[in-house]
Amino acid sequence: MAIDGGTPLDEHRLPIHGLLRAVQGWTWTGFGAAGEAAWVSAGLDVGQRGEVLSAFPFPHSVEVKATLRESALTIATTVRPTADVAVPVVFGYHPYLRLPGLPRAAWQVEMPVARRLELDERSIPTGRSKASAPIRGLLGRQTFDDGFVLADGGEPFVLAGGGRRIEVALAEGYPYVQVFAPSDDDVVCFEPMTAPTDALRGRLGPPPAVSPGECYRARFTITVERES
Repeated sequence: MAIDGGTPLDEHRLPIHGLLRAVQGWTWTGFGAAGEAAWVSAGLDVGQRGEVLSAFPFPHSVEVKATLRESALTIATTVRPTADVAVPVVFGYHPYLRLPGLPRAAWQVEMPVARRLELDERSIPTGRSKASAPIRGLLGRQTFDDGFVLADGGEPFVLAGGGRRIEVALAEGYPYVQVFAPSDDDVVCFEPMTAPTDALRGRLGPPPAVSPGECYRARFTITVERES
């Protein structure tokens, strides 16, 4: 389901996965290669998109840079205000991961989390949370659609098994993560989040904001390796 402007809705008729399903108008801002790395970047001036500003009235630009180095892909995002108003920083990514040729029940996961967000019946954070130990072990028949606060220390999220190891390292700008592992699809999603779901209502405090003349940077890396 989607409302006018393309905002997708979940089963509760609430917006899900961002303001728009897809936004046209991105432009190349650069590309190159050096040594064992190659990169490309693109930008979008949201201040010129009326369909976005009607729901999110904070003019800003976004630049995304993807860098590939051997078996590691780094996604760096920069947000800059383009008007004399601070911009709330409320975005995330949805890297869906799987281990081909290995049953889901045999997947090993490592999740360096510190607190689990309490959700209401619509899966919206209530503003409360409780301590959570890091989650490690077999995924088995477990399912997740949960928001967490990251633990200190910078350890990566891990999906491993069958001789493969996938790490998702939230290096900068992502204090929250949404973990999604449904029962009807063999995928795990470790979603970097700058703020929790429904952050603009401030149930968990105000979301981060970037002031005019400054920028907000966020970065995560996905690494795929063979396990010895």
